[in-house]
Parts: sequence; structure tokens; C-alpha cells
Amino acid sequence: MPSNKGITKRFLYAAKVAELETLQQLSNNCVLVCLVCRVIHDLQKERGVNNVYLASSGLHYTQRRISQITSSETVIKELTDLLHDNYLSNDKNVHHYRLLHNISLALQGIENIGLLRHHVKNHDISVLKSTQAYCRLISALLNIVFEAADIASNPTISRQLVALFNFIQGKEYAGQERAWGAVGFAETSFATELCLKLRLLQEKQNTSFQLFMEFADKPYLELWEKLCQSNTTSEVLQLRKMIEKLTEGERVCSDISEVWYERTTNRIDEMYSIEHELTNFLLLSAEQNVKDAEAEISDYNKKVDTLVVNNSSVSSLLYNLHLPNLQNSFESQNEDDLGAVSTYDSFTGHKSLFELLKSQAERIDKIKHELELSQKALHEQQVISRAKALLIDKLSLSEDQAHRKLQTTAMEQNLSVFTVATKAIKAMQAQA
Repeated sequence: MPSNKGITKRFLYAAKVAELETLQQLSNNCVLVCLVCRVIHDLQKERGVNNVYLASSGLHYTQRRISQITSSETVIKELTDLLHDNYLSNDKNVHHYRLLHNISLALQGIENIGLLRHHVKNHDISVLKSTQAYCRLISALLNIVFEAADIASNPTISRQLVALFNFIQGKEYAGQERAWGAVGFAETSFATELCLKLRLLQEKQNTSFQLFMEFADKPYLELWEKLCQSNTTSEVLQLRKMIEKLTEGERVCSDISEVWYERTTNRIDEMYSIEHELTNFLLLSAEQNVKDAEAEISDYNKKVDTLVVNNSSVSSLLYNLHLPNLQNSFESQNEDDLGAVSTYDSFTGHKSLFELLKSQAERIDKIKHELELSQKALHEQQVISRAKALLIDKLSLSEDQAHRKLQTTAMEQNLSVFTVATKAIKAMQAQA
């Protein structure tokens, strides 16, 4: 039977191997996220082109729609191949069940997109229903990114994923604004309800990009600020002002639908350039974490063999005064009684197995604390989404109306939207 000391070393090694495997899986998830971002971008374009095509009764973007579908299908094929190779062909299958569930939902939508395209081609689906269908599919894909961020075990990667998720969410709201604005111009008028929807989408963009700025690193904040000050953004703002000045029933030229689509697409494409920089950095960070972990494991046995392993109070969990023990006990709290702390603190490097164990524990605690900070934002977004879903179900509201209700209540009560959402969930659950 192996000694206890030998078992301790083996478990410490097993912990390092498990950490490496977790980082490798996290790296795979980051690759998935990057490809999902590309699919979302193409589907956003497809949704907008379809809206112009439908609203203009096929007058605009007939050929462009065909070429965009080809582009979407190319990247969708890359995504499905990746999912098969990395998530179905893995013998260990250590993937998180919630992530796999979200992937399944998104794939179900992708498998049925052909029928949606057929309805659009034949003009036997309304602009509203087509837009809603694409929004549902994009939302399902966004949930994959959200889940990848929520289960990320590395604080650096977690922060990057939170920043990326909120940036993509803001970009999606910009895509919806493009789609609905194209409808108004293509139909040559803007109803009051449509104007309200566009303003709400602009507010949602602001909220998402503010969250992005909380978690993004300085280089990406500078890129975003540059876009906000660009001519591209200025042109979109001018078109927004044009829409605001239109009264219900006032006619506009349908040709402006293409101008609107091009200007808003330029802005979204520049967002996509920032998104591309974010995803590249994410991949590099994930790869570097794996390399660092591999290097640490390769050098592990050499380090452990040089450790001083003994039963003195210095190198044992049992006698270290820094660790918790029975409160109010008769044990002396004088550090000189055992000499443990003073001797322990004089160590430089890992001179005992316990020192190495303690160092690993401290690192894990630090990681846990940093993860909690980034995942707090995700938790709040989950609660707000849950509250909106309940309001939609209980009060028969639209998503926009539910969002506005939470926002208005928060302003009236001088509370955060998260606090109002939490209260709303509790109240509705109590009534159930």
C-alpha cells in the first residue's frame, strides 16, 4: 500500500492534470464562441437583406439575398463540422450539460432555416414573422456565448467572454435596428409603434455597450471610442434624426431603404472588426493558458522530488496557525509556542509539499474571487431575462413592453433594473 505522502503527491498531480483538461476544454469553447460569432454576423446580414426584399415586394436586394444565403451556409457548415469534431467525437465528453443543451437548441433552429428561406423567397411570410424567426435563432446562438462565459473557469477568459457577450448583444440590437429601419423605409412610412421600437433598440444598445466597457481591456475600449466618433456612426445618427422627424403617415422614398441598410451595415461591419479583435485575443489567451499549464505539468515531477517532506509543524496542515481551527479553544494563539508561523513565513519558494499545496489553494481562492466578479454581471442579466419572460407570460406583454416595464419601474422607484427584476420574480412566483 502506498504511503500517505505518495498519495498526496499523486492527488496534487491529478489536480494539475484536471486543471489542464479544464483549460483545454475552455480553449475549445473559445474556438466555438468565435465561430458562433461569425454565424451570428452572417445571419444578421441575411435578416436585414430579407427585410428589404420582403418590404419592397422583391424590388430591392433579390440577388444580394441569394449571395448572402450562400455566405451564411458556408460558415454554418464550418460550425456544424466543429461541433461534430469537438463535441460529439470526444470520448471523454466532459462538456457542460447546459452548454450542450444550448447548442442543441441552436442547431434545431439551423436545421429548419431552409424552410424559413423558402417562405421569404415566395413572399408568403410577413416581415414581422421573418424578423422574429431570425431573432430567435440569433438569440439561441447568443445563449451559447453566454453559457460559455458563465461556465468559464479562468478569470481572464471569463472577463473577456463577458465583454464579448455584451458587445455581440449590443451589435445584435444594432442589427435589429437595421432590420426594422429598413422595413420603415422600404414601406415608405414609419408608424408610431415602429419609431418606439427603434428608440428602444437604441437604448438596449447603449446598455449592452456600457457593460462591454466595464469588462473590456483598454485597447478595445479605444477601438470602440474611435467608432463612436467616426463618420460611419455620424451618418447613422443623421438617419436616426430623419426617422424621428417623420410623423405617422408621412411618406418617404423607398430607395432610402438601401441607403439606410448600407449606412447601418457599415457601422455593424466596423463593430464586427472590433469583435474580430476581441475573439482573436480570446483565442490567444486561451491557447496561452493551456501552454502555461502544460509547461507546469512537464516540470511538476522535478519540483516535487526536490521538496522537503517531513512531519514538522512547519510543513503540516495540522499545525499551521494560518488555517481555520476550533474557535475559542484552549489552544495557545501565541505564534512562538510552536514556531510554526514565523518559520513558515521565512520560507522562500516551495521547500515543502505543504507549502506547494498552500500556494495552489491560495491561487484557486484568487481565481474564485475574480470569477465571482465577472459572473455577477452574467447572473444579473439572467435574472432580468427571467423577469421579462415571466412578464411576457403572465401579462401577455411583448418583449419590448416587458423590457420597458422593468426599466420604467426602476426609474420610478430609483432602483436598479436588476433589483426590480428580482422583486418582480419573487412577486410573480408567490402568485403562482
